[in-house]
Amino acid sequence: MFPARSQPTAAGMFSALPVCIVSSTSRHPGVVPDVSGRAPERRIHHRVLVGAAAWLVTESGRHAAECVNVSMGGAALKTDARIAAGSVIRFELSLGLDRRSAAIRCEVVRSSQAELGLRFLALDRASLEALLSLL
Repeated sequence: MFPARSQPTAAGMFSALPVCIVSSTSRHPGVVPDVSGRAPERRIHHRVLVGAAAWLVTESGRHAAECVNVSMGGAALKTDARIAAGSVIRFELSLGLDRRSAAIRCEVVRSSQAELGLRFLALDRASLEALLSLL
């Protein structure tokens, strides 16, 4: 599988969606098959554990959250806010005094009792650079 490339979507914005996904079911010599019994990893982007303060901005207001992990494609958050899957929100992540912060337009793709899964819809240059500093 090849990593996704960022493609310009509008002036200064980059899409977090994959451009091309190539997979093969053929066996390769020297590759050991996964026998753990777990489902295969479907994520395209590498995830990094963060544990940083974050905020979710919705039509109903600003909600506190903890960013559990983040990648170039999305993030997982712990929060008490109840936000329905399919909602489009703004995710704000503070990366500390020595790093930048990120404000990213997202779609909620998973919503459980205490955790949200976000998919980034578009990254501006500053947010892209802030995320790259983590990865």
